[in-house]
Amino acid sequence: MKKRTPFFAILGYLALAATTIGILGLVLMLVVTVPTSPRVPDELNRLIAVPPTEVYASDGSLLTRVGGRKAVPLDRISDHFQQAVLATEDDEFYQHHGVDKPALVKAIVLSITGSRSRGGSTITQQLAKNLFFSFEKTYTRKFREILATLEIEARFSKDDILNGYCNGVYFGNYSYGVEEASTSYFGKHASTLDLAQSALLAGLPQSPSRFNPYRHPQRAIAKQSYVLGRMKQNGWITQAQYSQAMAQEMEFRALYASADEGSYFLDAVLDGLEEEYGENILYYGGLKIYTTLDPALQGHANRAVQQGLADLDSRLGLERFNPANKDSRADYPQAAFVAMEAATGAVQALVGGRDWQASQFNRATKANRNMGSVLKPVLYLAAMEKLQIHPATLVMDSSFVIEIPGTDPWAPSNFDPGFREQIVLKVALEHSINTVAARLIYAITPEVMVESLYRLGVRSPQRPHYALSLGGTTLTAMELAGIGGAIANLGETVDPFLIRRIEDARGHILQEHIVTPRAAFDPEIAYLLVDMMKGVFEEGTARSAGRYGFTLPAIGKTGTTNDYRDSWFLGATPRLSASAWVGFDDNREIRDSNGYGITGASGALPIWAYFMTSATEGEPPRDFPVPPGIEFRTVDPNEGTMIASDRLGGIELAVPTGTSLPDSTLLKIEQVRVDSIFAPLIGDSTVVDSLAVDSVEVVQ
Repeated sequence: MKKRTPFFAILGYLALAATTIGILGLVLMLVVTVPTSPRVPDELNRLIAVPPTEVYASDGSLLTRVGGRKAVPLDRISDHFQQAVLATEDDEFYQHHGVDKPALVKAIVLSITGSRSRGGSTITQQLAKNLFFSFEKTYTRKFREILATLEIEARFSKDDILNGYCNGVYFGNYSYGVEEASTSYFGKHASTLDLAQSALLAGLPQSPSRFNPYRHPQRAIAKQSYVLGRMKQNGWITQAQYSQAMAQEMEFRALYASADEGSYFLDAVLDGLEEEYGENILYYGGLKIYTTLDPALQGHANRAVQQGLADLDSRLGLERFNPANKDSRADYPQAAFVAMEAATGAVQALVGGRDWQASQFNRATKANRNMGSVLKPVLYLAAMEKLQIHPATLVMDSSFVIEIPGTDPWAPSNFDPGFREQIVLKVALEHSINTVAARLIYAITPEVMVESLYRLGVRSPQRPHYALSLGGTTLTAMELAGIGGAIANLGETVDPFLIRRIEDARGHILQEHIVTPRAAFDPEIAYLLVDMMKGVFEEGTARSAGRYGFTLPAIGKTGTTNDYRDSWFLGATPRLSASAWVGFDDNREIRDSNGYGITGASGALPIWAYFMTSATEGEPPRDFPVPPGIEFRTVDPNEGTMIASDRLGGIELAVPTGTSLPDSTLLKIEQVRVDSIFAPLIGDSTVVDSLAVDSVEVVQ
């Protein structure tokens, strides 16, 4: 009978085989990685000499350098800070030999199972990471890192390693090393940091952007509380010290930044890259970031915002704004401004608020505000395409009611009292007539309006409803400037962008923006809108732009939301598209000292005009190109009939070549009924009553 191999003998063979394979694998890993591993320098300060990330303007000038260190010896770093770092990052630092074995095993298991590994790196390992600039996440790289960690531990003392970490880590606010961070945040040397300040700084390196105390004070304090709790848990501070530090009010040094530097622009660039590439590559990779910012235009934008808001403050009866007075900040209106190159989408100036020192929230890129009539040009563009109407088409400014089952009828009113009755389409846009806009969106359906917004580059989610005709949705100032660029480009959409190119420390291109225009609307239809929007400056709601010195050919549209909560202006020359917003962060009404509401023309337009007057100084007048298939007629604005060009009261406008005038209207409906104000479908709406003029046709 054949003997059976004992079970435990089989296990022994398997264990021996696994050990042999493991040893062979380790030897193979050593053979592969050791020759290619970076050498640990003889001096530890060379280990933390990571090249800084540099950010450049469009003219090649250096905007800022994310880095730069002021190294100090360990005895000139507060004991509180040293303990706070150890409690946060590596509380067994003085006991291990560079690698936290349980944490490393856990990280490997999580990696093998596909879970996300967090932590597991000792302070020494974090120093060793600075030897590797590729930041590839591979087992080979991790193995090289461990080898470097063990070598650092063998060649340098623990105090030297801790000192290297404290001087080399990034704390946010463009500060490397504890001395730079201490000066930047508290205006004091690292040797004088108290317990509360030390705990707050020690929590920043894990995510400098997320825990930035200027932008996210509550997160920073929560992280500070965690660090203090760890210190108390380790027995390094008493309960009394913990309670005292928790009760201490944190006072930070005021932020200082050059107006021409574009602090909000830089924040938008760095925040986006941190999200895309991660903190390690951004802050330790020695990147060269070439942006679209134009220093001269950025300076004009900052001064325009300051001037426009100072004028508005005076009208509101407010004293001169003082950023140091924290209690009064909410009483002052805020602003956002974006200017981009119309043909390419390159954002050349960006302002996210009235004072970056007082508030780092970027209202230009992150604040989705109600739009008001500033979006009507998109509606008119869609209507001209869908209904084959044009600036000379007759429309009706009269009462218009949409009945909605289960709720009050929707009957939009105009800003100015009364009705103009029959007018041409260009006059309706020039004077922002709401009843005409409501008829237009009923005729084309809200879905077409939403589709048109997306075609023009809008990324914010949109829901189709009739109130879109009056700007009943939210966008950012950045998206609005993109819409202006598409109109100025005669229907070609380009995406607004902030970064032209990114290179790594070796000069390799990591990212490069290629401008790719997309034909969203026919140039002839887009030019018809351009002609109407030029009239907003000539005869419409933006006539006051000349008061601020701006006289060049331009297109524009004002916007004011319900109860004067938002003031908007969108305008563009053939070269620049720019949007401006004014409002309160808490969405309160904007009214002057006499109780009169601030409109788009009186709030946002002055900022735009101040900027454009400076930005275009010395430029020769340059008009928008007229595509083939367009001709100009002088018409009676109320009858739509052709009249002599010198006749009093006539207006010149663009029409498709061969157009017969007057042009009948499709928009003389007085009352309709719909199933729902939201997401109407073709066929859901019915005509209740209409005027039988010029054989009215209703699109359903």
